[in-house]
Amino acid sequence: MPFPPVVGRGVLIDRLVPDDATTLARSPSNPANARYQGWQSPLSEAAARRFIEAQVDSEPLVPGSGVQLAIRETAGGPLVGDLYM
Repeated sequence: MPFPPVVGRGVLIDRLVPDDATTLARSPSNPANARYQGWQSPLSEAAARRFIEAQVDSEPLVPGSGVQLAIRETAGGPLVGDLYM
């Protein structure tokens, strides 16, 4: 079942897409952020892209599994953050 975007005032949560790899790689590559995350640091853009592509069939809210999701300000907008569900 596809994950529908979650829309709120000024925020949209949806799937990461391969074009998010550059931005996704940036956060865990910053040592100040990496200490709070379980990511490899630094995280290459290629590794971020592989991670995103490996989650295509993953669904959030399934017991025993999880998925990294994108936080955007608008549909189709740039990645401004991410979260794990």
